[in-house]
Amino acid sequence: MKAPLRLLLLEDEPADALLNERALRQAGIACTVRRVDTQAAFIAALDQFKPDIILADYGLPGFDGLHALGIAREYSPDTPCIFVSGAMDEALVTDSIKQGAVDWVTKDRLARLPGVVLNALKEMQLRAQHREAMAALHEQALFHAAMLENIPVPVFYKDRQGRYLGCNQAFEEVTGKSRSEIIGKSVFDMAPREIANTYHAMDEELFRQPGRQMYESVFRGSSGEIRDVIFHKATFVHGDGAVAGLIGAMLDISERKQAEEHLRKLSRVVEQSPVSVVITGLRGNIEYVNPKFSELSGYSVQELIGATPRIIQSGQTPPETYREMWTAILAGREWRGELLNRKKNGELYWEDEVISPITDDQGTVTHFVAVKEDITGRKRAEAELLRLNRTLTLLSECNQALIRATDETQLLDTICHRISEIGGYAGVWVGYAEQDERRTIRPVSLVGVRDDEFAAALTHISWADSETGRGPTATAIRTGQVVISHELQTDPRYASWRETARRAGVHAAAALPLEVEGKVLGSLTIYASSEDAFDEQEAALLRELADDIAYGVMSLRGAAERWRAEAEMHLGRRAIESSNDGIMITDSFLPDRPITYVNPAFERITGYTAAEAVGRNARFLLGGDREQIGLEELRAALREQRAVKLVLRNYRKDGSMFWNELSLAPVRGESGQVRNFVSIIDDITERKDYETQLEFQANYDALTGLANRNLLADRLEQAIAHAKRAKSLVAVLLLDLDRFKLVNDSLGHETGDALLKTVSQRLTACVRFVDTVARLGGDEFVVIMSDIDSENDAATLARKLLQQLALPMVVADRELVANASMGIALYPKDADHASALLKNADVAMYRAKELGRNSMQFYTPAMNASTLARLELDTALRRAVERHEFVLHYQPKVELQGGRVIGAEALIRWCHPQLGMVSPGEFIPLAEETGLILQIGEWVIDKACAQLKAWQGEGLPAIGLSVNLSARQFQQENLAKVVARALHLNNVKARYLELELTESAVMQDPDKTVATLHELKHIGVRLSLDDFGTGYSSLNYLKRFPIDILKIDQSFVRDITTDPDDAAIATTIISLAHSLGRRVVAEGVETEAQLDFLRRHRCDEIQGYYFSRPLPADEFARLLRAGRSLSFSVPPAAGLLPDGRADDGINPAVAPTPEPD
Repeated sequence: MKAPLRLLLLEDEPADALLNERALRQAGIACTVRRVDTQAAFIAALDQFKPDIILADYGLPGFDGLHALGIAREYSPDTPCIFVSGAMDEALVTDSIKQGAVDWVTKDRLARLPGVVLNALKEMQLRAQHREAMAALHEQALFHAAMLENIPVPVFYKDRQGRYLGCNQAFEEVTGKSRSEIIGKSVFDMAPREIANTYHAMDEELFRQPGRQMYESVFRGSSGEIRDVIFHKATFVHGDGAVAGLIGAMLDISERKQAEEHLRKLSRVVEQSPVSVVITGLRGNIEYVNPKFSELSGYSVQELIGATPRIIQSGQTPPETYREMWTAILAGREWRGELLNRKKNGELYWEDEVISPITDDQGTVTHFVAVKEDITGRKRAEAELLRLNRTLTLLSECNQALIRATDETQLLDTICHRISEIGGYAGVWVGYAEQDERRTIRPVSLVGVRDDEFAAALTHISWADSETGRGPTATAIRTGQVVISHELQTDPRYASWRETARRAGVHAAAALPLEVEGKVLGSLTIYASSEDAFDEQEAALLRELADDIAYGVMSLRGAAERWRAEAEMHLGRRAIESSNDGIMITDSFLPDRPITYVNPAFERITGYTAAEAVGRNARFLLGGDREQIGLEELRAALREQRAVKLVLRNYRKDGSMFWNELSLAPVRGESGQVRNFVSIIDDITERKDYETQLEFQANYDALTGLANRNLLADRLEQAIAHAKRAKSLVAVLLLDLDRFKLVNDSLGHETGDALLKTVSQRLTACVRFVDTVARLGGDEFVVIMSDIDSENDAATLARKLLQQLALPMVVADRELVANASMGIALYPKDADHASALLKNADVAMYRAKELGRNSMQFYTPAMNASTLARLELDTALRRAVERHEFVLHYQPKVELQGGRVIGAEALIRWCHPQLGMVSPGEFIPLAEETGLILQIGEWVIDKACAQLKAWQGEGLPAIGLSVNLSARQFQQENLAKVVARALHLNNVKARYLELELTESAVMQDPDKTVATLHELKHIGVRLSLDDFGTGYSSLNYLKRFPIDILKIDQSFVRDITTDPDDAAIATTIISLAHSLGRRVVAEGVETEAQLDFLRRHRCDEIQGYYFSRPLPADEFARLLRAGRSLSFSVPPAAGLLPDGRADDGINPAVAPTPEPD
């Protein structure tokens, strides 16, 4: 909604004011009216009311209209003022209009007032708009004028004729002239003609073709210097469009031209620069590279633009380097550093790089420029220089070590550590070339290599020209040349080392021979992690180091040798002085070779002082004994100036003799001539005495004084040699005392030794002086009869010897008779050499024993066949144990009360692969003799227990099983443990096992027998005495032995029904056994008559072929399953037992009572 018109009425008559207001309102002009009638109120209203229009009465009391108009023009000049008055004077109206009144309206014509007001308002608006436009134009003109005046660019304007119409201050300054000097002038007044002509021509061209123009030219300034400028010109026109003139601006481009030239030069510099220049964006994308960078990297410009610097990164620059770089340049700082990059072809190269940020006018980083210099050569040179310096330092340090070294191993360890630490090498070792068959290289010092396998591999190389000798070290030793390898991991020659080198991080190696005077001691081998190690200079310096080391090693060895020689010399002097041997030095240059030195031992041994000996020839020690065997040899050694060692008889000062083992040696001077002789005198008198004793002991029996086996062999060889020359015979009589072991065991070894001495004396008394009596050992003797004519001579002596031995002799207060069995072998009939003669005599002796003892037998070839068969049987017996060729058969034992089978005896059988079943009588004695009986016996016990367990497992009746123990087996120290182990392993109760012992076995050592039997009884087994009555048991011992069963030998049972003696023995054994509370078993029962007799006389059990032969295990099992038993035709005899009870035929004290398991 349009705001009401603010109307200020200057009227002293309110009615007239209302009329004015009404006229306006009636015309539709809404207004807000304020009426005033005084000057003060009028001024206040102008200030506060802010009227849009003023209606003023011309005549006011004390205040006329013109005065009011003046006030209105002063306070509100833009507000229209209309006079509304009753009278209107034309002159007054004109005057008021001139002073700013808009119009006059008489009060009587108020109808005109709205129109006048509206026109006045419209005119006021137009005037305001015009005023604003003019003000704007004026302001713009002022702005343009100020801008034109103040811009630093010289501006001028000309008319169509080329005269200057005006210019700005900059133009004045550049020309050095004021406007007044410029305006109206032409270019010909302002510039040199050649320049003015150019200006004029260009102005005319612009006038011909109005518009804009720009061209470069030159301008002479106020100081006279010529400046490069650009003119920008444009035409301006009159109102009719005709070209009135031109306005121009002159830009001084001298600095720009210089900058452009500078940029052109800079561009040429960058493009032709010997260093690389790269410009990247903020994200690192390459925007510019100069040709040098493309050439260096190998990438084309097209490949590089848009890429990032990662394209050349090698991956070997530490990541922290890049982090530092980006931190610096993103912060607007310059970064400088060295980077290891990679070319397109994969080659690594070093760059010294400076990266600077590029900022815009606001200081914001927009790009980065990198200036890169290829410093690969410098780095290599630095590395080479560093290596050389390092190597020189190394040489210095190692030379210091060489100077200070006192020990070879310590020197090598020190040098290896110095090389590794100072040189920065991956590993260093020194190996010595051994001169053994494999030509091994012995590591003596190793430093740096951490891989254990690598270090271990060094111990297996050889310097021979072989597979293990292809490496650098071996080649250097073999050829004596320095060997450098830069490609350990790729060189096919080192293929076997490739994986080891890779794990150890080794790429290059230098092997330097340690050579002194043409001899290669070994090699110094150095490993490096870098492929470019060991250039020519470094290798030369290292070779120098190797030569120094070799020289140092040899120097140390020489020093050590000198020290050792000096020490040896000192030690030698001390040794000579301290020696227990006498030492004597003689001078060969002096007549008669006098003694020049003797040591204290010489004085002690000979009794002569040094003063008494020095100056004399040493022959005085011989006394008068000048015909000794060794003296000629001694004289020859002195003449020939050579060493000699011999034994002489020397004599002390007191005349006593001593044996001198003399060692004589020449001592040569530097010229090679023998200057002295050194004699070592060793008093070996005690040794000679001892040797005499040893010789006796070596050749004679200590007990009897007879020749021993050693002397016997010598004497027999001599006898055979003599017989061969004399075509005579030699007899060898070998005799062995019968039952000598019984004497030893029963009467003791002292009695046995006394018996052997007496036998020796009797034998010696019977032979000739030329014969030899020898003791082979134990109770075996040999007599050698040499130079005899026939075997009758031997037979005669043999009978004589047997007769003498058979005579009673008193030994240890006992009268004994010593019978012997003798074998005789003759040379050359029975053998042509000593060992065969003795062997054949031994065979004949054993034949004599087999034929009943106390006799002699001449050797026959048939005896050898028997011996060979015995040897073959022994070999087969040993294989039988290994091949499990033994089996057990079981002969039932039957109790005579009811006829039941209550047990069995386990009997061994040998199933020979070729001979078939071999009888125990053939192999058991041999097993006893060879000791195999122990192994066989253990097998039998174990097998018997296993069979017992098997039968029990089959549910067969519980029976006892007896096993025979041989005499040798019974003497076995661990017999009880063997039995207990067999029972335990087979889980068999001990009461089911019975051990059968022979009477002779238990009587060999009764006291030991008692202890052994009690050990066995402690286990729980039953014990039986086999073959009772065939030996010579003491009833006293029998009472002490914990025997359960006595067995009547089958030799008594065989004729028990026909031979009263056998019957009496059998009944006595039965009665004795029962009296002692033992059971009785009769062996070898083969007839019913034997059975009836034994049953009638209350024998407890029988076994024999009458009931059953020994059976294999399976047949015995069938017998048990069948329940087979004996039937009797005669009832058992009744009587009284020793305690008065009725005898029912069964001995309850020892009757077996099998219990279920």
